[in-house]
Amino acid sequence: MIINYKVAIVLLLFSQLIFAKKVQTTVECALVYRILHFVELPQRNQYTLCVDSTTEEFDIFKKQLNGKELNYKKMSIIRATQSILKDCDLVYLGQSARLRNEQIHKEMEKKSLLVFSTTDDRKDISLVSFAIESNKVVFRVNKTLINKYNFHVSSKVLRLASELY
Repeated sequence: MIINYKVAIVLLLFSQLIFAKKVQTTVECALVYRILHFVELPQRNQYTLCVDSTTEEFDIFKKQLNGKELNYKKMSIIRATQSILKDCDLVYLGQSARLRNEQIHKEMEKKSLLVFSTTDDRKDISLVSFAIESNKVVFRVNKTLINKYNFHVSSKVLRLASELY
């Protein structure tokens, strides 16, 4: 009976961790969509957001954003792979992203590619990165890359960022 109690506690803690990750991803998804409304993007017939993350994170982005309007154009959510990266306008890199920084950087040099990420080791390619601080999802903006790739970001977004670097 004691073993079952311990297993139940472990399962409960694990389920809370999974729920917290889903909530975090849902908040990040909403932030990506809201931030995009304050960024001047190149005109396209459709905007493609490539998501490089776990299946669960991808499903949240697909459910929340696929078909939504951005600058009066539809958004399409697809899985990010090296071969598809050339078709992306926007990229979200989750914690389990497999694309290498060099691959993304090379594509950024070819065209305006707006990159969002959830890990600090992607700071050199992420225009916006997400983090958890005091149990809140916050975002940081890489002003250096914004200037380098000539993105125009509203001062409203810049004021809301927890850090500009």
